[in-house]
Amino acid sequence: MAGLILLTAPPETSAAAWLSSMGPWLVHSRRFGASAAPPAGISLKPCGGCEDGSRERAVADADGADLSTFAYSSVIEAPAAAAFQWHEQPGALAALTPAGLVRITKQEEGIRDGGRVTLSIGVGPARVRCVVRHHGYLKGRRFCDEQVHGPFAVWRHAHLFEPISRSQTVYQDRIEFAVFRHRALDRVAAAVLRPLLALAFARRHRIVQASLGCRRPPTARRWVAAVAVAFAMTLQPAAAHAQAPVRTVPLVDLNRYAGDWFEIARFPNRFQRQCLGDVRASYALRADGRVDVVNRCRTAEGPIEARGVARVVDERTSARLQVRFAPAWLSWLPVWGDYWIIGLAPDYSWAVVGDPGRNYLWILARTPHLEPDAVAAARQAARTNGFDVERLVLTSQQGAGPS
Repeated sequence: MAGLILLTAPPETSAAAWLSSMGPWLVHSRRFGASAAPPAGISLKPCGGCEDGSRERAVADADGADLSTFAYSSVIEAPAAAAFQWHEQPGALAALTPAGLVRITKQEEGIRDGGRVTLSIGVGPARVRCVVRHHGYLKGRRFCDEQVHGPFAVWRHAHLFEPISRSQTVYQDRIEFAVFRHRALDRVAAAVLRPLLALAFARRHRIVQASLGCRRPPTARRWVAAVAVAFAMTLQPAAAHAQAPVRTVPLVDLNRYAGDWFEIARFPNRFQRQCLGDVRASYALRADGRVDVVNRCRTAEGPIEARGVARVVDERTSARLQVRFAPAWLSWLPVWGDYWIIGLAPDYSWAVVGDPGRNYLWILARTPHLEPDAVAAARQAARTNGFDVERLVLTSQQGAGPS
């Protein structure tokens, strides 16, 4: 979306085949702004438990796929530390995973930041590979995972543990996702998957409670816990509304900004999931005021490139642009992605690019490698703008060279 590599998303038939095989393990969702009441036991609120603030609106990719949200909460009769520690055990994921339908083929580094899990999902020979990366680890309180390869356009999952007493914990799973790039298809998928995820997470919560030896609390304690959950649900949207909007830098000289940039780090995104490294972008000013964009990266099959065009949408600062990679014969379509420059070194040696929904983030530099103090300054520019910099993954630039 926001200006670097735009790659082909997986065919919708692949996602559909995967979804049809998932059964009761999968998805319950709700569109932002939906008026229907959620099923009993389900509390819906903006996702983003692993980010600095929450989204209060549907965020659209450049191709128009909204994000759906799901949240499931229960009260565990155990301390938050004990519930969290259970999830850190090597066998916890296997205990929560439906045998046969989902196979864990590889697990690295547990649930701490940087940990990865590779799954094989499906029935018989009809299986799909899915890789998720852990981030946002806060001992005793939360951990998150995000799909970096798989059938979903977007999949982010926050696991939250909120103590409400010494022996009680609000245990919550919060997910935001998009299945298809096509908005209408995605809405249908969300409606079909809604009851399935409710069943799946009810099962998961029962497994956790049984594993911790939880007993059903007395009626009075259940009532107090229910009030605590409702109160927590009320606070979250208020926090979302209080979050300040993303701010760009005051001024960008596009003549100085033009040229070659190397990607130092990025938020995982579906456009670049084929990129193994050597990611770079080249910008060239045109006579009509627009900017030609050429993005390159190294994949398992070799180097690839994508060509697009950028336009300035804030002429006062030149810090807000939009980028499009549609072919020329589709140039009439309103398919543009936001490219906001939210951080920039005084000497234009590094830049930070994001979007107003805080879904995408890139750190760019004029050289393949950036000094630690410069990286820290770039990360701070993003953090100040409310981006969860723990989601950043470093980019390998081993083979990067001149264009």
